[in-house]
Amino acid sequence: MRDLVNAIIEAHGGLDRYQQFSSATAHFRSGGALWAIKGHEGIFNPAAVRVDLRREHASHYPFKAPDLHTSFTAQRVAVESDTGEVKAERLNPRASFAGHVLETPWDDLDVAYFRRLRHVDVPDVPVHLREARLPYRRAVSGDGGGGDLEPSQGHVPR
Repeated sequence: MRDLVNAIIEAHGGLDRYQQFSSATAHFRSGGALWAIKGHEGIFNPAAVRVDLRREHASHYPFKAPDLHTSFTAQRVAVESDTGEVKAERLNPRASFAGHVLETPWDDLDVAYFRRLRHVDVPDVPVHLREARLPYRRAVSGDGGGGDLEPSQGHVPR
């Protein structure tokens, strides 16, 4: 497995090349029934995400207005203006989903938190594969079903 991981990383410029960058930006379109159910149809159509490659931070823009963007860190989600004004903020955002069902409408901070789940971890894949680290584990919900990703305290042995 280690040889395959090394070959893949080297084929894409190597780990040294990857570590020359501090962020990555991707432009995307996101749609589907979930956004309409949650009351936010078309919110990320189109949009961009900037992900920090050194720490857990992502920002989606534009968000609801041309001068607004989201800001996500491990324990905080916010909507901010391009001038730095905090328009809305939530600490421990995962906790706000307690008791939600499919039909529960989302506020702007719920949307920002959910969207970040799809973008924050991907840029770290080369480092985690090379170092055999898994920074997140699948949390198990109380009903025995699958859960959200949450920070892991351990790593995969080499």
